[in-house]
Amino acid sequence: MSMATRTKTCFIIMPFSKTNEAHDENYWTTHYEFLKTVIKEVDSTLEVRRSQALRGNIIGAIIKDLVHSEIVVADITDANPNVYWELGVRQSFAHGTVTVAEFGTRRPSDIGPKGTLEYYPSNHTKNEGFRALLKQAVRDCLDHPERPDSHVLSELTGRGSVFEIIHRQEILRRLDGLVAELDVNLELIDKVVTTLKENKNKKPEQYTLLTLRLPNACGELLISERYLDADKNFYEWAFTYYRILTNVNEQLGAFEINKESTQIWLMDIIVTSKTPLSETVSTFKKKVVEARETVAKRL
Repeated sequence: MSMATRTKTCFIIMPFSKTNEAHDENYWTTHYEFLKTVIKEVDSTLEVRRSQALRGNIIGAIIKDLVHSEIVVADITDANPNVYWELGVRQSFAHGTVTVAEFGTRRPSDIGPKGTLEYYPSNHTKNEGFRALLKQAVRDCLDHPERPDSHVLSELTGRGSVFEIIHRQEILRRLDGLVAELDVNLELIDKVVTTLKENKNKKPEQYTLLTLRLPNACGELLISERYLDADKNFYEWAFTYYRILTNVNEQLGAFEINKESTQIWLMDIIVTSKTPLSETVSTFKKKVVEARETVAKRL
């Protein structure tokens, strides 16, 4: 059974009560119907609606419409506070917003750079140019939903934006934690190597037990979330680091039970291997430090 396709919505932000002597409730209702007709000419399947003065959590319903509607058309005529508030909410969460206004409407400098389509107030039949531009804008929102038209979102999420800076700072903190983990493990590996070499000249019952574990939480976070924009080779090293440490910790946990076999396995992996564990960890640490420097340069 196929799932039903969600109906796309165009939410119109506008007053619904009197704003001045020329624009009473009847005016805004008529104007809404005019806008709705034009928008439906672009796509008859669009659900076009505006907020209503109903009981209940009207603010909650409006916010949902502002955030989730594919298109929002905001009429900023008469500088209605509710309209500006709703427009601010919309532009904090989504693109796909078209602003319209009566010809000659003064616009605040905050939204001055945003193009606003103007219409004639007295006779909607004179608005053929406006109709064409509005339909073009609505079509563009449908065809190119990713195209930015919110200065708020552009500043928060674009290149060099606040969001990107915060995101990179978070990556740096995670990489700092990973470097610290690698340093700790290099120290612990040295202790393990010393103990293993001492045990080599003893009988199994005389072995010094290894009860320590190599911390691996930062390595696991890196390979599970892949929060760093790095190439395949980097993540292959990350996975190798995580896998070897996981296996070593499992063997360390079994050391007391199977002393002799565990001693041999640990010696082979950590000490006598062609690539000793300390060398693997040191190489990976170098790659992590280089990656951190690259991220830091972008801030």
